[in-house]
Amino acid sequence: GTDHGAQILRDCGLEGTLLGLEWRIDDQGDLEFDPPSRADPVPDRKKIKGRAKNSYCVGRGLKKIHDKVHKATGAGEFPLILGGDHSISAGTVSAILRHRPDTGIIWVDAHGDLNTPESSPSGNMHGMPLALLLGLVD
Repeated sequence: GTDHGAQILRDCGLEGTLLGLEWRIDDQGDLEFDPPSRADPVPDRKKIKGRAKNSYCVGRGLKKIHDKVHKATGAGEFPLILGGDHSISAGTVSAILRHRPDTGIIWVDAHGDLNTPESSPSGNMHGMPLALLLGLVD
């Protein structure tokens, strides 16, 4: 799934399929992410209502994803992003929209992904990417 899905797609011949469609391929490999740490800042509960688990760690990861996609779109590339949970879309879509603000997004999911720290029953960030993109979360 989220940890090995991209490699499984590679192993099953995704590159050959895309080359068969005459796509140009520049596989950048997997990004490495640091796991949550006890040294990560803890949100001030007086200022922030609700829960967003590992928000600092997820934010660092989203920045890394955003920067990589932003660089590719800035070079005129079409980035195809594989893997991760739903939260990565906050980094990928925001980067694409910086270069192509008129891009239309069709969001297909079993869930709305519109939770905020205040509305999320679990605090899991993978339920919040659309809310992040729409500016419903600081």
